[in-house]
Amino acid sequence: MKTKTRRLLSLLNFCVLTLLACGNSDGAGEDSGVPYLAKKGEPVDGVRIGWDYGTIRQLATRGGYPRSIRLQDNTVVAVYENYDTGYEMRRSTDEGSTWGDPVILFPIHSITNDKGTARINIANSEIIQLANGDLLAACNYRPQTPEITPFAIAVRRSTDNGVTWSDPQIIYEAEPRFSDGCWEPSFLQLPNGEVQVYFANEGPYTHSNEQEISMMTSVDNGKTWGGYKTVCFRAGSRDGMPVSKVVGDEIVCVIEDCGFVTFKPYTVRTKLSDNWSSPVLADSPNRAMALGEPVEDWIYMGAPYLGVLPTGETLLSYQVDDIRHDDQLGDRLPYSTMEVAIGDKNARNFVRCTRPFPVPAGKHAVWPSVAVWDANTIAALATSNYQGGTEAPFFMKGHVMRDLEVNSSDIVNYPIFVGHTGICNLRLGVGKDADNLYITCKVKDGELYSGGQGTQKGSGVFIYLDTKNECLKEPAEGVYKVWCSYKGDITVWQGNKGKWENSELEGLQISPSVVPGGYELAFTIPLNRSFNKDTMRLCATLSTKTYTETLVHSNADWSCTWMKMNLGGH
Repeated sequence: MKTKTRRLLSLLNFCVLTLLACGNSDGAGEDSGVPYLAKKGEPVDGVRIGWDYGTIRQLATRGGYPRSIRLQDNTVVAVYENYDTGYEMRRSTDEGSTWGDPVILFPIHSITNDKGTARINIANSEIIQLANGDLLAACNYRPQTPEITPFAIAVRRSTDNGVTWSDPQIIYEAEPRFSDGCWEPSFLQLPNGEVQVYFANEGPYTHSNEQEISMMTSVDNGKTWGGYKTVCFRAGSRDGMPVSKVVGDEIVCVIEDCGFVTFKPYTVRTKLSDNWSSPVLADSPNRAMALGEPVEDWIYMGAPYLGVLPTGETLLSYQVDDIRHDDQLGDRLPYSTMEVAIGDKNARNFVRCTRPFPVPAGKHAVWPSVAVWDANTIAALATSNYQGGTEAPFFMKGHVMRDLEVNSSDIVNYPIFVGHTGICNLRLGVGKDADNLYITCKVKDGELYSGGQGTQKGSGVFIYLDTKNECLKEPAEGVYKVWCSYKGDITVWQGNKGKWENSELEGLQISPSVVPGGYELAFTIPLNRSFNKDTMRLCATLSTKTYTETLVHSNADWSCTWMKMNLGGH
């Protein structure tokens, strides 16, 4: 027995030694002698949208379907359905912080004829400012009682920036029943001055449940309108909710394509020179899924809206429900929320999705739109009940962020924005000269809190630098993380083989200052000779008493997701 026991112990020792040896057999261990190679990642370059929680405003007590535009005098207007009065317009002269009294453009009214009396509900608010300064407003007339008066598209016109308006003009009539109506007008003006109005149209399909996208044209700035033409049609289905923009040399129209298990945002397109000379049918190469990544069939994505930035990039908003329910084909609206995706300059490959409004489970944000105010500012608008049981139109600003171009030591702009989670926010600007990189953080935080020296908690900012533009998926040499509290307490880490380790950033200087409503941090970082003088990557995390928030589309440990900084070299 003793011999057997000794043999068994020897065998166990051998197994243990073998396992220990195998632990370093991949060649990447401390003593393997194989050089460490950090994991590379695909860089996240280009446009990001930082939504601004502090700008959320409710536009009416009850209502929805909001849209917004910036006028030529730099004021902004918002239009929406008020469920009690009709189609209203409000104006803001302070970038959406406050809004003037509502003006009713299309009131709820009644029509009486030899067939009876019908209440005319007002839906689908729409507005455009033409190149000559005129404003056109459109809506959908929806008679509450069938077979009395037609569903219709109505238009009003203003030649004095919205002070006065023409009488409503009905430009299209469908049938006098919900099943054969017309819906959802939207405007577009072409470079040659032609004005178009797009709408979903059941009128031609009174013997089926089909629906097409139709378009009517005005060549006199909306005074008169021609007959309609068919933009797109999927036989046996229902193309709906069109919004069109000029993108390069094309007209691109986003639609709600219903030819699938659930609705999906699709684009249909035509050359400006063709101008919808023939309809885009189901099998046309000019019809395509808008999103750049695959979407499972059961995920609902409806009510799309299209925007184009002055720099050419495109934005797509829609309402999405990606939570499984017992009845996947039932009403998805109560579970849907607004989402915004960023596309390329051809209105294709929409990715980098964000959800602007803080909608909890059991609430929704639907019938959304995205408005481009200028190169740096957009607006998200939606119908939501997230603040209670009543649906109301809501508005929220977003900040457009692009790859940074840093050519001066003077910091006059603060293009990086972090502030989607709560009322606190961070604005960050960057400068440089031959010797130093300068970073200034302006933080709005009304409840300054210190977690204590060395805790890296409370009110403060994390700054991340990939000094060699390595675009990594883990921390490594040359990648730094810097914590600075609002008081100026500093901790520095550098990446080392996939981990953050305490380090130093030679010559780092930080000047903190408490200001009304928050604090500021000014960083001076000497440009070490090992740094890439042409390009680095930058990220930031805002820390508050109760939460932290990192720059949108960024992973704090992955420098490939951080914002690219073009430094101009020396």
